[in-house]
Amino acid sequence: FVGAFVPGLPKDSVSGEGRGRFRLELPAHGAADRAPRFSLVSDLNRIGIRIAPVGWSKPRAGTGELKVSGRLGKIPVIDKLELRAAGLRAEGGAVSLRSDGTMGKATFRRVRIGGWLDAPLVLEGRGKGAVPLVRLNGGVLDIRKTSFGGATGARRTAGGPLAVKLDRVIVSDGMSLTAFTGNFDTTGGFAGTFMARMNGATPLKGALSPSRNGTSIHITSRNGGGVLHDAGIVKIANKGQMDLRLTPLASPGSYTGTLQIRKMKVVNAPGLTELLSAISVVGLLDQLSGEGISFETLNASFRITPKAVYLDNSNAVGPSLGLTLDGVYDLKSSQMDMQGVISPVFFLNGIGQAVSHKGEGLFGFTFKLRGPSDDPRVSVNPLSILTPGILRDIFRARRNTGGN
Repeated sequence: FVGAFVPGLPKDSVSGEGRGRFRLELPAHGAADRAPRFSLVSDLNRIGIRIAPVGWSKPRAGTGELKVSGRLGKIPVIDKLELRAAGLRAEGGAVSLRSDGTMGKATFRRVRIGGWLDAPLVLEGRGKGAVPLVRLNGGVLDIRKTSFGGATGARRTAGGPLAVKLDRVIVSDGMSLTAFTGNFDTTGGFAGTFMARMNGATPLKGALSPSRNGTSIHITSRNGGGVLHDAGIVKIANKGQMDLRLTPLASPGSYTGTLQIRKMKVVNAPGLTELLSAISVVGLLDQLSGEGISFETLNASFRITPKAVYLDNSNAVGPSLGLTLDGVYDLKSSQMDMQGVISPVFFLNGIGQAVSHKGEGLFGFTFKLRGPSDDPRVSVNPLSILTPGILRDIFRARRNTGGN
């Protein structure tokens, strides 16, 4: 049945042998110009189904429901196709064939898979022997609930091309990529490029590639500060060339990552304002409330889960200020629990990096930031200024960074 009515699918798309109820309606006498209609209903028992580009499959031992109806003719037509099985529900389906008998399009008005995909889906035939192109046109993808693209790493798989245009890709609580468009290939892993906006605002570009636990992500933007601002991580920041790399962990929706931003400005940041007030740096307060404090480089290592970001060894360095920070940021509540060192007049004080952490001067103040990110509570240890370089670690608390 699949070979006759849905030709062009990869060989491993349907396997096994099952039973169904087939009905054929012949035209009444005198209506020979009308094409016979058919319908098929099956519970899909002993039939395996696989849609490799979106990482879904149904084992032969499982059951479900398939409903198909259409009309016969020189070029058969399927005008109704519904499938429900193994966490997948495909509704409003229709299939058209080309004049040469190969697949034209298989269109589904709505496809839902396992709570992580809810979008219209189209399979476009590309000629005899070619794997169809899969299109996702609108809808939502939640990568917290899936290793989209498969967790097979670099293992060779019979995939194919995938064109995506989604309304929203949910990365974590409070963080989404909107107006997401991309083109990918799922053969041997998941690879391709995309464009999107962080929470509907700052534009960014990305590239995906296969790795051991799933798909690695490389994101760039001409406005790295804007990306951090729109993500809710740094409330007031703009400008800066950003380079962000995420490598997936075994746990779904969790990544290790590195972030670098060059030439970023921070303006009227609540936590930084309180911090500079606490150490009485009037000139820097004026800069912060004016055009902003410039940082030549920002570097961070971190781990991100669906619930939180764990910062480790992050630092920002500029002519006026050096800053280090580590701790935890809750993505859902926007609460932070951070600690670090602030080193004023960094262009002079920075000589201390020879005996201290990167981003710290010879003399600096240890501090803590706790509470909501838009109005954190700031505490500074004034005695830490008397402890130079690496010895100031004695003023730091040990942090739980969320494990490996």
